[in-house]
Amino acid sequence: LVEDLNIFLERTQQFIYLQRRAIDKYCCKKQISWLKIQRERKRKNCGCYYNIIIMVVYILHVKADLEGSRMASVNIPSVRDICLSVRNPLVMEEVREHVIIDSRALEEKPNHNKKHHNNNHHHQEAPCHFALTWQGHDERSTMRVLWNNQEDDTNEKSKRSKTTTTRAMTLQDSGTFVPLLALECHGMEPYAFHPDDAFQVTETDGTVHEQVDLSQNGQWEHYDWAKGNIVIRNLETKFV
Repeated sequence: LVEDLNIFLERTQQFIYLQRRAIDKYCCKKQISWLKIQRERKRKNCGCYYNIIIMVVYILHVKADLEGSRMASVNIPSVRDICLSVRNPLVMEEVREHVIIDSRALEEKPNHNKKHHNNNHHHQEAPCHFALTWQGHDERSTMRVLWNNQEDDTNEKSKRSKTTTTRAMTLQDSGTFVPLLALECHGMEPYAFHPDDAFQVTETDGTVHEQVDLSQNGQWEHYDWAKGNIVIRNLETKFV
């Protein structure tokens, strides 16, 4: 029995060590420190595990070839649903694909368990646009969309340390990556953006084309024999 207990304790220590190495690797990749990690060590069935809550701002960069002198800007309006694929930053195999982010309204965390809510170890969750709970975690992982230099007014630390610089893509930006969208994430990482009908195209005369769908080979065209054509080709996206 003592030998079995020693083996169990050794394996538990190895598990904690591997968890710490995974977190260190993630912090190094994202250039954040342990000071930005709220970690809560709990015991469960005589074993130890960590609930990790990491705040990172991801910027969606978009590149496309824009054609047509009437092209003024390409943007993602704040009234549009956003389709993303996200993953657990500590377990890359744990993913949620094609989730829809409703960016029009912030949601508060439901308070079903007041006793748990008042627990001192429970972190204060800011309003978000999307939330999920990964397997084996107690805390929700959240995402909030930050629109065009908008900062999280409920988080003074975030306001001091982060300034999200996003803007619309113009004709002069053709062929270069432009920061179009900022996402503040706690415990999740976006790894794929699905364009669908998320984009809005504005012409130089003020004409607006809503729900522009770039999901078909990253291409969209609008023909006008009187004014001339405007074209978007070769759409590429990446998160930084």
